[in-house]
Amino acid sequence: MAANGGAESSDLPAELVRRWRSAGAEVTLAQDRLAAAGDNSPALAVLRDALAGAQQQLSIVEDELRAVQPRFWATINPQAPVRTLAEVAAALPAGTVLLHYLVGRTDLLIWAVTRDGVVAADHRTGRNRLTALAGRFVDACAGGGNDPVAAAELSRLLLAPVRDALAAAEAVFVVPSGPLLRLPMAVLPWNDKPLGRAFPLTVPPSASALGTEPAPLASGPALVVGDPADMAYLPEGADTPVRPGALPGAAVEAACVATFLPGATTLIGPAAGESAVRAALPGARVVHLATHGVLDEIAPLGSAVLLADGASLTAAEVLGLGLGAEIVVVSACRTGTGRVARGDEVLGFGRAVLAAGARAVLVSLWKVNDMSAALLTTAFHRRRAGGESSAAALQHACDEMRTMTLAQAEEAWAGMRAIAAAAGDARLAGLVDREVGDLHQARDLSPAPFPPYGHPFHWAPFVLIAAS
Repeated sequence: MAANGGAESSDLPAELVRRWRSAGAEVTLAQDRLAAAGDNSPALAVLRDALAGAQQQLSIVEDELRAVQPRFWATINPQAPVRTLAEVAAALPAGTVLLHYLVGRTDLLIWAVTRDGVVAADHRTGRNRLTALAGRFVDACAGGGNDPVAAAELSRLLLAPVRDALAAAEAVFVVPSGPLLRLPMAVLPWNDKPLGRAFPLTVPPSASALGTEPAPLASGPALVVGDPADMAYLPEGADTPVRPGALPGAAVEAACVATFLPGATTLIGPAAGESAVRAALPGARVVHLATHGVLDEIAPLGSAVLLADGASLTAAEVLGLGLGAEIVVVSACRTGTGRVARGDEVLGFGRAVLAAGARAVLVSLWKVNDMSAALLTTAFHRRRAGGESSAAALQHACDEMRTMTLAQAEEAWAGMRAIAAAAGDARLAGLVDREVGDLHQARDLSPAPFPPYGHPFHWAPFVLIAAS
């Protein structure tokens, strides 16, 4: 990411830099796919040819860059700069604490960093134990279950050692590591309530990314994409495309989100094609993508969001586009997760969005429910439109969902039904009616007071990734 920023701040032509970034991403993608293929794979020759072609294209673009700027290799440093703890502390906003976790084979190291100094805590625990605890807790959150033992133990390991720093904080940045990368920190218990209720939470791409010069903001209309028609994708090595089916809740989501983004380019159903999305993305100041997401754990730059008529937009392609959005919401399945790479960066779609120039991205940690995601992300945009920061908007939208009563849910859905009906699609209005009916049925079967979206599955799938 630092290399991309260095290129853009030089006097290199922007279009040439865009092509270089795109070509480099395609080489990485081809390398990952070749490395994952077995020695006896029938696709080996095809994969080698694809890598050779990508490398040739990268070489051509690099030659062009050298011709334009002979000091190219000095201008673009491929190694990300490493900041000292003092520099990281100086980059933090007042009232913010940065929790940096490093999981080793036998140790869990925690740094709590504020503008006033650094508090370090070394809590020894076996990596396998922490991995198992995090896995249990994620599975419970993502699957509708409950594991209070894992929750309490994770809070003891991760939050108790930095209690004093948290007690004085107004906001929290979290840099996770290893098995903690998929952990929904907002759900961990803290002073008898979820951590996310106590603080707005942000996940920087890395501690060194804090305070970096952001890309210029775009000035074009927002882009909202929902439930593209005829979605499909072809898994690596497969002959038959997978058709995951429609997401009518995502169409409701797009229609409702667009009401808080005046003048937005709204692409729903067949309108959400590749050419229309590509044309609108670079100039959009706010982007919202409500669609299926495909995670490629073998080649993370192949992770993609699906568009209409079987098209898709991969992480590698996003890197080549160049974005100027202040926020990109990727309301899709598991868009925030991916392979752990050197430096504990997650090479998922969300990180590619940041590398392409967006200032922040909201991504999901597990497969989201399209109806509750519609409710949550609509509340998120409503709060941003009211002047809240992205971190505060996410915190308060999640708290709305977690504490919402059935009557409040009915009121929220009534408003969204009116928007869906005004959009001229009776299917969307009918979908909202069915959701309300399902809530009533669930209430009738519940022996206890019924918060319809009180489980973390509904209110905690999203994390905000940003460098500020």
